[in-house]
Amino acid sequence: MAELLDDHPTLSTVPAAAGEPDPPEPPPPLDETARARALLAAQPVTEGHTELPGSLDPEDLPPVRAAEAGAQLWSLHVEADEGVIGTLRRIDAVRALVAACPEDLRLAHTTSELDHARNCGRVAALLGPVGWTALGGSAATLRAYHALGVRAVGVDRFDRFARDAVREMNRIGAWPWTCPAPTRTRSAAPSPSPAPRRC
Repeated sequence: MAELLDDHPTLSTVPAAAGEPDPPEPPPPLDETARARALLAAQPVTEGHTELPGSLDPEDLPPVRAAEAGAQLWSLHVEADEGVIGTLRRIDAVRALVAACPEDLRLAHTTSELDHARNCGRVAALLGPVGWTALGGSAATLRAYHALGVRAVGVDRFDRFARDAVREMNRIGAWPWTCPAPTRTRSAAPSPSPAPRRC
């Protein structure tokens, strides 16, 4: 019985046989910041709502230049009275910023382009969401925005046109953005959108 109670050497305390290398040391534990960076390197963050500043300066891109940022969704919301013209100006401004920062940003329209941007060490710039009022009640305007690279449209109501627009978004590969919408709109939005097409 005494033998059972004696301390016996564990594998970690048994010396290696002559000529055998010592087992490798375990890596030191990561501090919280290093652990977060490692997780973000594996699964980069998409910054979900980047507002366009009044004047664009390529030097003002600290969130974009962080190694952990995988993509930025550039908001194209404008005041109701700015409509389509204001939205087109915003699209043009984001495109100009991407062109001015080729070492940092790359415009992406699809998930494969998003992956390609990341593999090249750049942050993917995604266009959207466009504000609902900037559609002007027109599916043709929605398709034109899509042709320019917009992949998200803010849906803040759910009337007949909204249902038709969501179906059209599914068809062309755009995403109905319902985050700022009232709860009733958000809960109604999936009904015409059972299997949205991925862009």
